Amino acid sequence: MKSRITLILLLSLCGIFSFQRTFAQCTGCIVNKTYTGGNSVGNSWSPSGAPNSTTVARFSGPGPFVWNASANNSVSISGLVLEPNVSLEIGRTNNNEVAAFNIVGGCITVGTNSTLYFSFFTKMENLTICVESGGKLIYNSDATGGSAGMRDDFNFDNVVINLADATSTIEFGDADVNVGSRGLEITGWTGTAVCNGSTPPSSSGSSGNISWTSDTDICEVLNGRILPVEFVSFDAIFDQNLGSSKLQWATGKEWGSSHFEIERAENSVKNWEKVATVESKGFSEEITEYQFIDNDLALVNGSVFYRIKQVDLDGKFSYSNTKGIQIKNSRLDKSVWVSFPNPSLVGTEPQIKLVQSESYNDEPIHFKIMNSIGSGISGIANSPIELDEIASSFLKKNEIGVFIVNLNWGENSQSLKLIRN
Repeated sequence: MKSRITLILLLSLCGIFSFQRTFAQCTGCIVNKTYTGGNSVGNSWSPSGAPNSTTVARFSGPGPFVWNASANNSVSISGLVLEPNVSLEIGRTNNNEVAAFNIVGGCITVGTNSTLYFSFFTKMENLTICVESGGKLIYNSDATGGSAGMRDDFNFDNVVINLADATSTIEFGDADVNVGSRGLEITGWTGTAVCNGSTPPSSSGSSGNISWTSDTDICEVLNGRILPVEFVSFDAIFDQNLGSSKLQWATGKEWGSSHFEIERAENSVKNWEKVATVESKGFSEEITEYQFIDNDLALVNGSVFYRIKQVDLDGKFSYSNTKGIQIKNSRLDKSVWVSFPNPSLVGTEPQIKLVQSESYNDEPIHFKIMNSIGSGISGIANSPIELDEIASSFLKKNEIGVFIVNLNWGENSQSLKLIRN
């Protein structure tokens, strides 16, 4: 096993979440071609012409049908529909390392009492598979001379398998199951945990409607999982006027997500700090958009990096890609102190930060903060931190207006204009 499978226990959730995936999602498979020939699948398709990557192929006779890829080629289709009481094996007869079938972007329906047998290296992506009552999925390589190389590989990426009930089954034989970054979910498993105790499960056996042989590491299958969030976008944008950065991201699905933690690093990606927590929707099959505005930037010229830590309900987590922004502001080259955000909203705490540390030598800081009619406060701060605390507290209590901050330290001075909206 090169990766892991997500198993969602649909039976335990069916009374809780009304939006969960259900078998009905597969009834809309749009069939393009129907096979009308003999048991060894050839060119007898209606309408005529070989299936292609946009085809959902239907089998309506009992079979058993055998559909083999030829030579070193792969058969590319978008889905399959097996009517009730149909048996179909798909694979290849030779032993090369090329996938026999690529099934991408569509759906598979295994009808009542039908069997779909994957007998050679197969790739499945962006796919929903529904197994009706009495239907069976088999993943078992029958490559001659064993399963050397990739001949026993079954690759899944963004694949959902819906088992309709306890009579809908999956059998793992000689199967090396590989799960891509967007995962595999199996709903409708009727078994119980077999790998959490001190005694390991038998090398061959079954749990509910899933069975395995010694060629499949069942603990990798049943206990393995990836986090149930698919990031479809993530952007970070610096607003020079406000002195803040806006993070925007979207998820394509969420299944048991707890929250997101925003992490930031400055000028390198070695030292990360958590700057905020954003609650997630938790369970969703639709695009969900989020955003966070970081008003706590030091505004020193340089690079700021962000990443999003997605945390599951059980505490497991994963990370998004890393995004960076470049702070380059000509006024910072001459400013020792800056205020941000500027303008700022009434009720928030604008900050005054030292951004040119080489221009400050621990002198007392004489300050005066006045509004447009000359009312305000003045005093002495003994450090940049103390100055920031005094200024933030004063400005937070004031209404809309323009404020002038005059600073004097050593032989230096600087004035700042703050706008409160």
